[in-house]
Amino acid sequence: MEVKMDIIKTVAFVSSTLITLILVLIFVLNWKIFDIAILLAIGVIFIVGSIWGYKQMYSEDD
Repeated sequence: MEVKMDIIKTVAFVSSTLITLILVLIFVLNWKIFDIAILLAIGVIFIVGSIWGYKQMYSEDD
């Protein structure tokens, strides 16, 4: 039950952060949807690459 609550809190935090980021970029900085999509794609690539590198560095298959 504790793990499920942690997952729900994490999803809520990430969702609210992304929504806030997108709203600020659109309404405050006047970014276009295409520019936001590029920014989010770069972010996803960075996060996935970081996780992959972490797993490679600490893998047990040495």
